[in-house]
Amino acid sequence: MTTMDLHSSFKVLIVKLINQEFGVPISLIRDIFKPTNLTVVPLSSPEIWGVINLRGRIVTAIDLRTLLGLPKRNEDESFMMIALEHENELFSIVVDKVLDVVDLNKNELEPNPSTLEHPLKEVSQGICKLKDDLLCILDLNKILTLTTKNCTQEVAS
Repeated sequence: MTTMDLHSSFKVLIVKLINQEFGVPISLIRDIFKPTNLTVVPLSSPEIWGVINLRGRIVTAIDLRTLLGLPKRNEDESFMMIALEHENELFSIVVDKVLDVVDLNKNELEPNPSTLEHPLKEVSQGICKLKDDLLCILDLNKILTLTTKNCTQEVAS
């Protein structure tokens, strides 16, 4: 199926970026929080927003807006972070809002349409139909792999 094995049913956290809603499978989520202090990392990839200290662990914050090519967040806009672990390292993805948790069926997940634009196409697991809308399900493993790959390329150049 994808880099993440989905059971016959799975739960997703619905998050919002600007006016678009996305689904994030909760199986990889470790925490949802509003950070208090963020340290900017000089010379990092554009999608690396900085690092934070979460209960004694250093967490790299990835701005999904930047990664997906969306407009930057204004300084006065609120945001939330979703912590997840990838290859024994803690990351967080920065989203505008956390909305809800919904149950979905694996057979409701349809392939990405051919018209889905890059870079969303690279990090989407597929599309699910909701009652009144379509929900793009993000593949967190692909997001983190892409981000760490971008960071490695930045260091090498």
